[in-house]
Amino acid sequence: TLSELNDSIRSQIHEIYPSSLNDLPFERNIHILIDELRKKYFNIPALNINYEIYDKMDAESAYVFYRSLQEFLNNTCKYAEADSLSISMQTINSTWQLCYSDDGIPLDHDTESKIKHLGLSSLQQQVQALHGTFTINTDQKQFIITLPRRHHENTTI
Repeated sequence: TLSELNDSIRSQIHEIYPSSLNDLPFERNIHILIDELRKKYFNIPALNINYEIYDKMDAESAYVFYRSLQEFLNNTCKYAEADSLSISMQTINSTWQLCYSDDGIPLDHDTESKIKHLGLSSLQQQVQALHGTFTINTDQKQFIITLPRRHHENTTI
């Protein structure tokens, strides 16, 4: 029983903060996350990924983007009944931006005011803690996270 509990805890910790975030380029982590979701949900929507971040992100920004993608992808696979989804990550001036959308079931126009969903609420708080913005565009079913760019290293991803 303890061994099973230990395995379960390790698995959950890895899901929350995978060690690969420190070791691999962020774009590779996106593909690993998608592969894990394919195992869990078997059929995920068609993907369009546009990745244009060339500086290495700091650990806090990478973690927030990773957890955001994890939350958005899980929600899409569980609830949206989407055929396709789009992920765009780019550097815009002094910020990094993540834009996520899918063509599934539309969001309520009250989604922003009712952000009671624990995952989305937690993401919003994490983004604000890094002095970023979290925007929900209900008309286009789009989530946009913008974080200030931090320069810890001059290496490229």
